[in-house]
Amino acid sequence: MGGTKVSTWTLSLFLLVLSGSSLPVLSQGDPEREPARQLEGVTPQELIVRQTYQRLQSFLRASGKDLRFRLSDFETLGAGQLSQVYWLDAVTMPGGTMVDVTRSVQQTRRNGVFQTASVRYLPSWSEGQETWEATDSGQKIQSMTVAEVLAAVAKKQSPEFHDVRAMTSFKVLVELEGKSRSYGAAFLWLPASDPSRYTFLVLDNVTQGVEEAAREILPAEGAIPKNLTGPSPYETDPGPTCRSWSDTTGPDYVMEGTDGHITGRHYSTASFRITCSCNGSCASTCTAQIPSASCSDDGFKDKCHKMASSMNASSAQNDNGKTSPASCAAGFGCVKKGCLFCACGLGVSVSISGVKVTFTPTENPEWSGNLQYSRTCGACS
Repeated sequence: MGGTKVSTWTLSLFLLVLSGSSLPVLSQGDPEREPARQLEGVTPQELIVRQTYQRLQSFLRASGKDLRFRLSDFETLGAGQLSQVYWLDAVTMPGGTMVDVTRSVQQTRRNGVFQTASVRYLPSWSEGQETWEATDSGQKIQSMTVAEVLAAVAKKQSPEFHDVRAMTSFKVLVELEGKSRSYGAAFLWLPASDPSRYTFLVLDNVTQGVEEAAREILPAEGAIPKNLTGPSPYETDPGPTCRSWSDTTGPDYVMEGTDGHITGRHYSTASFRITCSCNGSCASTCTAQIPSASCSDDGFKDKCHKMASSMNASSAQNDNGKTSPASCAAGFGCVKKGCLFCACGLGVSVSISGVKVTFTPTENPEWSGNLQYSRTCGACS
């Protein structure tokens, strides 16, 4: 998701985040030289892949949608074997029915002090996407081996691809809302400065969010208390009395672009809603929501496009709403990057402080359709 920087993640850090040190550091040495090393019948490469998808599922679960992955047909090949495999036999390119995944953060503040933040991933089917193989670039890849693709990407885009040590390919069956799709995906293994660790790049062009979930640092929604912490100074002292009121405002925004397109466009849309309220104790509350959002790409492109999206909606409570009414904001990040044969990573994070919304992409996007809305509530009276 200057030159393109490859997003990679060390195995030991990944397992630590994933399991809280309950799993051992499995990687020792070079994946090219140890493709058959077993742990309970599973190679370390397969274990990393499976736990990466399980981690994505844990964040998807908070959305209330039951998205499932069935992984099979694992094969790890060293660098010397990559000239014997066609790229399209290992990796399915974009097109047809795909799974869009949006990262959604909810954060809370009380009296200006940060309280909690949690995340969930929101999945949905994206229907009828144009088949990438029908483009000029897609025609070129038909007869290219993995080694040839990596060499081309290293020359034109990412020099790190010269150093790929091995590739683990596998089949994915993704199931959501009674529908399913089968396709091929792969992990590319890159060298690390510490020989006891692996780094990897995810090549899944059908389901978004796989690599983003591997690097996620926030807890899944539901893993932390939802209520704001700490007592209100008015919970034991009745304090002042104010008029209770509540109102909701918010626009619907859209942004689009056509760069990199022969036909069609890429676009972002988001509906924002912010509710302000005061209670009888003069506590001011501001709650932001994004009821609906979309980060999409359609039509034919001059090269493969990566799309990534993320959103954040904050809520805040100020106990003295007469002099310090609450403020909150929401932001929807949507970015696009064109890359050779879709061999790149892309992501975007959204952070909020008061009414300030900041968008931070993991790579340099060619287009950003970032949308935001903020509000400072009226004083309690």
